[in-house]
Amino acid sequence: MRRPEEAQATHPAAVQALSHWSIEAVGWALLPQGNINESHLVQTIDGDRFVLQRVSEIFDPRVCRDIQQVTKHLKAKGLNSPQVVESREGGASAEVEGQTWRLSTWVPGRVFKRVEASWQAEEAGRALAAFHRGMADYARPFEARRLGVHDSPAHLAGLEAAVAQGQDAPRREEIVPVAEAILEFWRATPRLELGPERVVHGDPKLANLVFEEHRDRWAAWIDLDTVGPMALALELGDAFRSWCQPAGEDTEGQFERPVFEAGCRGYAAGCLWPEEASKQLVLAVETISIELAARFCRDAFECRYFGWDARRFPDASAHHLARARSQLAFALSVRSSAAPAQEACERTFHGKASGP
Repeated sequence: MRRPEEAQATHPAAVQALSHWSIEAVGWALLPQGNINESHLVQTIDGDRFVLQRVSEIFDPRVCRDIQQVTKHLKAKGLNSPQVVESREGGASAEVEGQTWRLSTWVPGRVFKRVEASWQAEEAGRALAAFHRGMADYARPFEARRLGVHDSPAHLAGLEAAVAQGQDAPRREEIVPVAEAILEFWRATPRLELGPERVVHGDPKLANLVFEEHRDRWAAWIDLDTVGPMALALELGDAFRSWCQPAGEDTEGQFERPVFEAGCRGYAAGCLWPEEASKQLVLAVETISIELAARFCRDAFECRYFGWDARRFPDASAHHLARARSQLAFALSVRSSAAPAQEACERTFHGKASGP
């Protein structure tokens, strides 16, 4: 870890932000994970560790108060999570030169970027079911709700508009065939029947789950900016899309049925709403996959939203196009495995095969 004076030279705004908390850092490190919030690990002379984050402008600053209440609720339920530390001014965050910062306790353990073995998916399923159970009776209104996150029809309409409007896109000849394939896939996709809203994590990828250091058990969900009301099908579709695609979002890979079945076992073991969770689970994975393909493809035209890896791709559009192709291929793979995967899902949740 760096000394605080070195952090002052490289990240002066973060050092200034920390002055709003009664924390004296003796060690400092920029955390590499996370594509949205800027995160720093700070250590005190007593060995305590905290995470200082600059909250991205895509989030309403009031999200910090929401997270503070959510983590208090989880703690009361016996579930571990990063606890928001109150500032000297008594708030859940601090403003520094127009930017929002918050400080949270550090959750030690291991974080995996993607599923490497089926046990991780099964444990992630258990962890997600525990989170949903813990939040099932959360009644406090959210101040910073994220609306339309998984509005699939709107995202596909956005791609259609980008095709019509992106006449000057540098990679248009490469992008349009991918966009047309995505739109064709969407037109053949049945619409999800969305049930009631549940309080969900909102971004349940494996990288947002901390595992215990020395045991293959989950410890805590982190990155709680996305927590809020959402249909369970959308949460689970996003979770299983992420878990069952170990090759990553920009590498074409197949739907991993063993991983899917492991995740089902884990989630079903603690699920409060088995019928709601299982009824359209494979369709939910397919829907979220093609939705994400559309979002990446649209950004291949516009290059406005997603970050990109300059070490691996010549420009942002190339990276977004690779992601769009990857998600389309994954959605096709899900569709080809839909019947046996859904049957396995039904057996796991209900001990029976699907269908009449």
